[in-house]
Amino acid sequence: MTEKDKTKSALLDPKRGTLFSEMLAYWCCVVSVKDGKPTCVEGNSASLSIRKYESAEELEKRYRYGSIEGHWIMLHNTSESNAKKFEDAFISQHEEKGEKRDAIIEILTA
Repeated sequence: MTEKDKTKSALLDPKRGTLFSEMLAYWCCVVSVKDGKPTCVEGNSASLSIRKYESAEELEKRYRYGSIEGHWIMLHNTSESNAKKFEDAFISQHEEKGEKRDAIIEILTA
């Protein structure tokens, strides 16, 4: 299976801790999947956000190129510790702005 195939397969079957990157500068980490709806922490390391998707297909489409086959992110790896690391990074960024409580609530309701 090629890297492109592995990426597409992981996007269409997301699991907590599945981590994707675009040249190690942009990240997408699946932090939860409830009723087939993935929630991810996404962005560059200085500006992470939480995004909820209605389906794995919507997640896959978000990262698909518009004019050629493939995706602009690649599967990095899958590990439960990835999700915790990105949740902590998201909370940390909000703590600096005095919004730690809101960030924790956003993670818990993801």
